[in-house]
Amino acid sequence: MPSARAMLIRVRRLEIVKASPILRRLGSFDEFEAEVQAGIDGGRYDPFDMPVVLACVKRWVKDGL
Repeated sequence: MPSARAMLIRVRRLEIVKASPILRRLGSFDEFEAEVQAGIDGGRYDPFDMPVVLACVKRWVKDGL
């Protein structure tokens, strides 16, 4: 019988496959959000525009687009 950890990993993979193309590309939205915030803090991304882009991507993921 597979371990609980192995089953969780398998479920996670299945969720990603069924997820939107955006999530398949990003991995998880939380990781993407943290990466974007680090980019804003580090000066790589515009602090005014990037939060708007992030909000749009979050809505696309939530709405399943």
